Amino acid sequence: MIVQIKRLLIVFALVILFLPALVYFQHKGTGDMDVWLEWTSHIDRWGPFNAYSIINTETSNKIDSNNINTNHNYWTSDYPPLTFINLWLAKKTAEVFGVSWMIGIKMMLFVYYIATWASLIYLSTLFRRKSIWENITVVSLFFFGGLYFAIISQAFTTLDITFAPYVVFFLALFARRKYLLSGICFALAVLVKWIAIMMLPALVFYFIIKKSRQYKIETPLFKFLGAFTLVIASLIIGFWVDHLSLLSLVESLRKSFSHGVRYFEIGALNFVYLIRYGAIQPFFPETYGMIIKNNLHIFSLISGVIFLLVDIAILKSFLKRKKDIGSLLEVSLMISWSYFIWRNGVHANHLFITVLAALCLATINTNKSNIRQYLLLSFFGLASPILTHGFPVRGGFVALYDNYMLLLLVAAFHVLIYIVYLKRYLQFQPSGARD
Repeated sequence: MIVQIKRLLIVFALVILFLPALVYFQHKGTGDMDVWLEWTSHIDRWGPFNAYSIINTETSNKIDSNNINTNHNYWTSDYPPLTFINLWLAKKTAEVFGVSWMIGIKMMLFVYYIATWASLIYLSTLFRRKSIWENITVVSLFFFGGLYFAIISQAFTTLDITFAPYVVFFLALFARRKYLLSGICFALAVLVKWIAIMMLPALVFYFIIKKSRQYKIETPLFKFLGAFTLVIASLIIGFWVDHLSLLSLVESLRKSFSHGVRYFEIGALNFVYLIRYGAIQPFFPETYGMIIKNNLHIFSLISGVIFLLVDIAILKSFLKRKKDIGSLLEVSLMISWSYFIWRNGVHANHLFITVLAALCLATINTNKSNIRQYLLLSFFGLASPILTHGFPVRGGFVALYDNYMLLLLVAAFHVLIYIVYLKRYLQFQPSGARD
């Protein structure tokens, strides 16, 4: 009887925690939804891969508005091809249920939201030797209670949630040493959102071990990379057989990681935000825009060099650590977090993969430190969209006025917290190491 009461209480708590996702289900979100609807109109006209592969090969400066990858009005076309499959499925779902394309896209996002929750429960069962009800409770408190994933996917309607379950399943299979299946899931994650590829250096270094004074590469790496390459190659062959432009893949990937060349700061509360609004704009209030524009290539180069040096230091520290799924998540978290902090031209939602890594880390190793880190990253991930677009309510947003000083303070706090965690990570000494 007591067990049944506990289970009923857990179910009731899950319903309460689930409410924000339901409240925001019909929320159109920000301007991103207009982009997804525009892409869906192209998909409706040509099909997912045909729409994705259209490239303007004319030498004239005139841009065909029908060409997704050359339409500068839609700079967010830096997405992999499986995103167009997801939108195609959303369109088909809308047609089956007789609803609008927008509701179809929200249904697709909701399915991925539930799939992420289920994948996290599966991941927890591999590390938490507790009853399934306890695992569901812990995962639900983190995933639903943190509100980050509900607000980002359902209220702001970003597509980041669509690669989340692939990442979690990849981690679960990787922990079980199912490297072929893990490589396939990782490839699918990358082909849904390019930013997932940032985990690849950590995965390569995971298989580098030190014996005596030499470093050796463990053979499972080739299984993992082989499966990863097979999926990518299959997509390329499919494009080639169907006479579709492979340039669309290259263009999409280039756009995804070249924001720093085109933009200085676009809403991410990071070090670059502090430089612009805390240093350049206050001292040059009338000419700061021209200063940034004329020196953007220099800013981008400096930003890239800083990130590269920090990345090398993180991977060097990773080599000293015991290789397990926890250390893999830690290094992936620090690399993606460093990318967000130091690179110019990043978006607020680029912190999504860092928050997801922190959530997975708290799931497999539930302690105060990991929970605190996850909650902090969730706060920083929500701060930027909420302070700039407003707090999401049913049917719209409640604007927050005069918030630039608050944004600066949050950005400074974010950078400070990051430096604390980075210092702690780099100061790691393996057991038995001499002082």
